Amino acid sequence: MGYGGFKGAQSANNEKIFFRRFEMSWKDTQRLTAYDGYKATVTFQKNLHEVIFLCYRNGHKISKHLELPEGLEPVYDRTINIGKNGTVTPINVMLESNGKIKYKLSAQMGWGVYEITEK
Repeated sequence: MGYGGFKGAQSANNEKIFFRRFEMSWKDTQRLTAYDGYKATVTFQKNLHEVIFLCYRNGHKISKHLELPEGLEPVYDRTINIGKNGTVTPINVMLESNGKIKYKLSAQMGWGVYEITEK
């Protein structure tokens, strides 16, 4: 395996780790909204190269910043709104890996359901 193959494998592994961390953060945020009755947002920031989970709890902001792996970034800034009962506003977030669209994250109406498909 040449250097290019190693770098590609490392990038794919970093993306898998990111999506596992994203899922854990999503579930934590879902719990705060669905069970504790707080509103939240999940914001993909292209320029900051991160995803921000933000929950408003008793007038205080609880935030978690999840860094995107090198080479992976949203095509556009996007914010997913999660209501007090855990429902999600439908939205698609396109993520590109090394300049090519690779993933589509679809937040679906209902109880915080999302799906990630690889292009």
